[in-house]
Amino acid sequence: NISTKSTLVDLFGAAGASRRMSDEQIINLFEAARVEDEESAIVLMFYFRDIIQGQGERRFFRVLLKHLGETRPTLAYALMAHVPEFGRWDDLYALVDTNVEATMFDFMKAQFDKDRVSETPSLLGKWLKGTRPSSQESKRLMRKTYQAFKLTPVQYRKAVSNLRKRIGIVETQMC
Repeated sequence: NISTKSTLVDLFGAAGASRRMSDEQIINLFEAARVEDEESAIVLMFYFRDIIQGQGERRFFRVLLKHLGETRPTLAYALMAHVPEFGRWDDLYALVDTNVEATMFDFMKAQFDKDRVSETPSLLGKWLKGTRPSSQESKRLMRKTYQAFKLTPVQYRKAVSNLRKRIGIVETQMC
């Protein structure tokens, strides 16, 4: 059958194959499901991003998070605190160039400031754009980050490096 006659079930069925879908197709599926039941559609969005009990689908989640940042900023803001719990801190970069970019950077900066003095920092330092970006987009995001944090590039580099040492990133230790 082409459809299950439930947009939520259609979203659930299609999300696993979303890597071959365009951003527009993902958004259309989500919006149809959101009209049927907004709370369930959002739960599915986070389920598909969940790296432990869900599917771990980054692109699907980031496309929808960006879409919400552009079209439903109040909702995107309300969901922001849950993003690192179900995904990774760098998922929040999907909100750059949306209506909640400044709020997103404020949220990250608040955690960054806490982590700098905490005995047990979060994983934010691991997922902040690094000081040796591998692409022009990463370089642009790194620049936006240190500017939003009101740091110079040198201050940012040292602070991120210090956080990463204190976190004890497994991949770094493996090298």
